[in-house]
Amino acid sequence: MERNHCNFNPRCRVHCAGYKWGQDTTRHLSMRDVYPLVTAMTLSMSDLLHFDSSHPVLVTTLTSLLVKSADAWVYVAAGKYTAQNICDNFFNLASDAGIDWMECTEASYDSQMHIWKGTL
Repeated sequence: MERNHCNFNPRCRVHCAGYKWGQDTTRHLSMRDVYPLVTAMTLSMSDLLHFDSSHPVLVTTLTSLLVKSADAWVYVAAGKYTAQNICDNFFNLASDAGIDWMECTEASYDSQMHIWKGTL
């Protein structure tokens, strides 16, 4: 968060709170009470999909934390060592739970609203 502070909109306050997947989300959901103008939530998941036994817990957490809005985003990154069928399993479970997915690569992601800065 510190390293990326220069990218934050100066009018916005950014808060970061640790979380263990599958645990109670009450603390995180209470941030909506403190910041009532929040209409979307952005979550990041990185290198979590290779533990396929955790997929149900991850999906449960996502559906609990994400605001039910097209403006809510979850960014998922999986290492190249994670087999495609393992990734597919996660995305299928999440789709069954009502989450829509869009694959983005550096070459394909040119939205003005969200700029992909990753390399893998």
